[in-house]
Amino acid sequence: MVYRPTANTEARKVKVRERLLKSGLELVAEGGFKKATIGAVAKRAGVASGTVYSYFNSKTHLSTEIFQLGTEREVAKVHEALTQEGDITTRLENATRVFMTRAMKGRTLAFAMIAEAVDEELDDERRRYREVWAHTYEPILQEGIDTGYLPPQSAAITAAGLVGSMAEVMVGPLSSKTEQFEDTELVDTMVAFCLRAVGLCAQATNPAPTC
Repeated sequence: MVYRPTANTEARKVKVRERLLKSGLELVAEGGFKKATIGAVAKRAGVASGTVYSYFNSKTHLSTEIFQLGTEREVAKVHEALTQEGDITTRLENATRVFMTRAMKGRTLAFAMIAEAVDEELDDERRRYREVWAHTYEPILQEGIDTGYLPPQSAAITAAGLVGSMAEVMVGPLSSKTEQFEDTELVDTMVAFCLRAVGLCAQATNPAPTC
């Protein structure tokens, strides 16, 4: 007789897998991907190390899925800010503030996601999610271009530029043990930069003046 997992068995497996990823993300937030070893994740999740390999075939596989979980959460927060009520200036400003302030509050996790030295497979995933980030910004930029709120430009290129700029400017502050900038200064400056980059001014009204 061929063994077929019951619904309860499958549900337990899903919960264990979720617990492993949650534990891994907690460890990355505490000390980066280098801290999220197979043994450490297993211990945090309350399972044997061998159990981890029932769900992930390698440390890289585990790290990649931890990265996906963490990044998807942040993308969801930015997407929420971009799709709330308000004019384009307000939504872009709010999304930038969400991205920057969440990164500054969770510095270790943000640095791990953005710039920690990792193996090639995880670095490929990081590049792929940069594209996901950019695609999150494209609809609002295209909306602005189509309505004349923003000057003519490529929504795809501008979105990639915004995401790349925000990620790059965070590397120094996130990795440094000394305060290079006040958090509010860093966030406010990047908000102004991002608005200017797309052709807007802070506190703009509809139709927005270009800068």
